Amino acid sequence: MRRIYAEAYEKAPIAPYMDAEEFHAVLPEHFSKSGYTLMVARDAGVPVGFCYGYPESPEVWFGERLLPRIPDRIAATARLLALCELVVAPDHQRGGLGTALHDALIAATRPEFTSLHVIQDNVPAWSVYTRLGYEQVGVEPASAHMGLSGPVFDVLVLDTSGVADRPRGG
Repeated sequence: MRRIYAEAYEKAPIAPYMDAEEFHAVLPEHFSKSGYTLMVARDAGVPVGFCYGYPESPEVWFGERLLPRIPDRIAATARLLALCELVVAPDHQRGGLGTALHDALIAATRPEFTSLHVIQDNVPAWSVYTRLGYEQVGVEPASAHMGLSGPVFDVLVLDTSGVADRPRGG
């Protein structure tokens, strides 16, 4: 996972909020979450993309500052998937692999809503998430939610009720 993360951000138009070593260091915490689910895409047996998340309460995921601004139907859900990472190696991007990983994670976990944080300036990621149906529900500085210094994130949410019916390939 570290290799794919490093390769993807090496050619990205924005700097990641964590380098590959910092990313690798947070993985044990994520792995330990109840319900942690990982999807890996392989080409000839070699990993070329991954997507993972875990169930989280809206109170924890959105935090005290943002939760009062979240629509009630999302804030009250017991089935929220915190999508932590969706990363595809550069030579496998723009072919529907990210969408396939995303949709497989949702199919495996069956949340009512999926939420993620995306760096505001990350236009390529924003375009993918918009195409997938995500909507912005808030703005969160990295320091407020994740204890990191750095960028400002847009908090996005997807009502996952129609994801299983999405045509394959994007």
